Amino acid sequence: DPSTGGTLPYMAPERFSEEPRDISADVYALGMSAFELALGVLPFEEQTYESLVGAILSGKASARLERITAQLPESWRLLITSCCAFDRASRPQSYRHVLQLVEALEA
Repeated sequence: DPSTGGTLPYMAPERFSEEPRDISADVYALGMSAFELALGVLPFEEQTYESLVGAILSGKASARLERITAQLPESWRLLITSCCAFDRASRPQSYRHVLQLVEALEA
């Protein structure tokens, strides 16, 4: 739904529901940005709007992240998989925690 706002591949699953907004959607978007920065692509195979939304809502994207990020250094893998967890409660709950993950990145 375009009225939810945002760039589709970076949108957290909860952005498609009536759940209240908090930092978890921003954390998810940061994780997707880190994934793209580290690997040069996004973790989606889907090409249409409907299939991409379906992948986000089903958790397929998070499962692919786990598989694809195995090739990255541990610090990058931890940042990406933590921030892009399907369950918003599993993501870092504060910007301070996100900053710690970013500061731990291996060059």
